Amino acid sequence: MPDDIASDPRAIADLLRKEITDGTWEAGTVRSLSTIAEHFATTRYYANMAVRLLRDSGIVDTCNGGRGGIAPHGTMPPQWNGPGRTDIQTTVRRRIGDGTYPVGVFMPTLTSLGTEFGVSRATIHMSLHALRDEGILSTSGGRTLVVKGLPSEAGESDQAMAGHHGTNPEAERELDCA
Repeated sequence: MPDDIASDPRAIADLLRKEITDGTWEAGTVRSLSTIAEHFATTRYYANMAVRLLRDSGIVDTCNGGRGGIAPHGTMPPQWNGPGRTDIQTTVRRRIGDGTYPVGVFMPTLTSLGTEFGVSRATIHMSLHALRDEGILSTSGGRTLVVKGLPSEAGESDQAMAGHHGTNPEAERELDCA
């Protein structure tokens, strides 16, 4: 890839647009930002700028917040309907409030939470980061400890996350991608 294209987000966006229109980038195929950067021998910065141009023009859809991915507009696969960081934070807050995760007790491991929510350990780690910053959680020896209780939220349940306990998430959640 010539250097003048690799550092020009508009040129990269034009090439991606061409790949979508000529079918090279098939509908429903999700690419990562890293894959796009590698494909055009550019940096993630320039690839991200190109994707933003396409997203703002309605040519591609993006999913972030732990879900990551870029697909031609209107073709994001249903398996990308999993929870985002905010959804996970809300559920963990609720569980701390209702005593599922009591103060002074270690939470389940990142791996087990990732399996439960259907996301990676990294997504769980990033989701819990805000709760650590607020002083609700603390990390010690690779484990996450609840150090501060929260008031119970009456009337709410874990139904928002029920899709990640054995039911069909596609039937319960809408894709909240930009």
